[in-house]
Amino acid sequence: MISFAPPLTNGGSQIFYYTVTATAGGKSIVSRGVRSPITVRGLTNGTPYTFVVTARNRLGLGVNSPSLTLTPAAALAQR
Repeated sequence: MISFAPPLTNGGSQIFYYTVTATAGGKSIVSRGVRSPITVRGLTNGTPYTFVVTARNRLGLGVNSPSLTLTPAAALAQR
């Protein structure tokens, strides 16, 4: 899951949805949601991904968030 804060300004138009793009090795996985957090499915454990979040409203796409590189890992099993 990728968590983020909404933008400081929305240009006077309500945000319809957010897009999270995870990129690794020239391939991208895109997920959408209406609020934080957004689950990105299809990632490979141990592979570093660059994540970018963008907001969409009636005015168009917002500015991309600063990119963040994260490496997913398998969840630890609970006893």
